Amino acid sequence: MQTLFVQLVSLGGVAALIAVLVNALKLTGAIKDGDSQTWAAALNLLALVGLFIVNIYAPNRILEIDQSLGLLATYVLPVVGFVTMLLSSKFVHENILRGVAIIGTQFPAALVSKKK
Repeated sequence: MQTLFVQLVSLGGVAALIAVLVNALKLTGAIKDGDSQTWAAALNLLALVGLFIVNIYAPNRILEIDQSLGLLATYVLPVVGFVTMLLSSKFVHENILRGVAIIGTQFPAALVSKKK
């Protein structure tokens, strides 16, 4: 049993995927900022249970599964970052820069078409 805990700690792909999932859920509003550690702990516990199950049925595939999850995390993380950038840009424009001379100027399509 102690070796299973050591294996779980050494699985970087699982940890990376859990971090990406928690950040994605925070981005969508499903997780509040103060609850992220609770969610991470719950997902790590779920990963430990999954490790127990995999160790029973396919003990030789643990590292292969970890590498696959790590690869998945490397593809999902940039997507989460891109969505965060899009939402941040919109928020800054609408709530901070709107009305600021030159920087916060917007040209609605209706006004542009009337000038022609």
